[in-house]
Amino acid sequence: MADAAQRTPRSRREQNRSEALAGTAHLDLNREPYSLELGPHHPAIRGALGLRVELDGERILALEVSLGYGHQGFEAQVQDRRWHQAIPYVERLQSHSSMMVSTAYCLAVEKMLSWEAPLRSDWLRVLGGELGRAADHLGRIATVARVLGADAQGAWALDARARLWSLLERLSGAPTMHHYVRLGGVSSGLPPEFGALSRLELERVLHDLEELDTSLGQNRVFIDRLGGRGKLSAEECLAFAVTGPTLRAAGVAADLRRSEPYLVYDELVFDLPVGLVGDNLDRYRVCVEEIRQSLSMVAQCVTRLEALGPGEFRLRDPWLDRNDAHQGTGALADRVELASAYARGPSVPPGEGSTRVESANGEFGFSLISDGGSTPRRVRCRAPSFFHAQALPAMLVGQTLEDVAPTLALVNIEGAECDR
Repeated sequence: MADAAQRTPRSRREQNRSEALAGTAHLDLNREPYSLELGPHHPAIRGALGLRVELDGERILALEVSLGYGHQGFEAQVQDRRWHQAIPYVERLQSHSSMMVSTAYCLAVEKMLSWEAPLRSDWLRVLGGELGRAADHLGRIATVARVLGADAQGAWALDARARLWSLLERLSGAPTMHHYVRLGGVSSGLPPEFGALSRLELERVLHDLEELDTSLGQNRVFIDRLGGRGKLSAEECLAFAVTGPTLRAAGVAADLRRSEPYLVYDELVFDLPVGLVGDNLDRYRVCVEEIRQSLSMVAQCVTRLEALGPGEFRLRDPWLDRNDAHQGTGALADRVELASAYARGPSVPPGEGSTRVESANGEFGFSLISDGGSTPRRVRCRAPSFFHAQALPAMLVGQTLEDVAPTLALVNIEGAECDR
């Protein structure tokens, strides 16, 4: 029998161990890559999104994005509803800033109908949309603060967001999923006490934002954890059709509110913050500055609406052919006929219409086709999160596993936008 010291080790790992113990060689662990599933229920994942990560230790070698866990068939659902009944389904696509999405849909339908909504409704739509944008960005900051261990700062951001939600609730009747934007305008005008209340709340939110940014944005640990992580260059953003704050963080000053003004954005004064290299730190700083700009625009809208005073904020159901004498009879049959006509909604002339707006996540658009009936023939949605999800491998391959949660929080991928 051969001497034990001369035996051939049964594996490379045993050989490394024996050589290391003997002091004759450097220890080589012979580490092999392994895969990790981050499913839709993982605490780092927001929405119905799945990630399959291939790792070499903590380093990400490859990343595969899986969609479809929460598929709702949104486009098919809307095509089975009447034009005005589609708005609640539209708002589900961006639950935290739904007013901008419903505005995009209503603008597309109004274009096909050749309707011109009252001026007050334009200002009210911008007012609600910018409140939602600021609240959505505060949610991103709260999430990234908490995943990095800054629980107190995350709570501050959530408290500031709750103040903005209270303003949205006072305006529309609901803090989220407002159903405030309607075809031809909005559901109600500016509440009498909204001006004084909004100025008080906006001042508090701005004060909280300054303290929050001082605590996070100047924290060395926070800067080191975000700086250089999740980087996406301007060229890569354009290749993946990335828009919104993620694109502006890469140094591209692209914003539909400035390049293709809609509603009353051409009458507002605001700046476009841009980053330098497109990493997570730039995304955080762009979000903070966009909150400041949105709060400024909200204040401008309130001032303008107060100057306009009370008045029309919605077209009065122009698809109804009302006759005062006919309605004055009060007959049950007449009332039933009027109620049925209201429920049917407008009949959109045959043709196509499209529009796009700058939502909290980026460029959000609708393309609609009508065959002349009271329901859409085809509804097509362009949602930014679907494109941003495809860019995740470019952001995260080469980074470490601990960079996944902060990147997802700042890119803010909505599962409902992807699973349409």
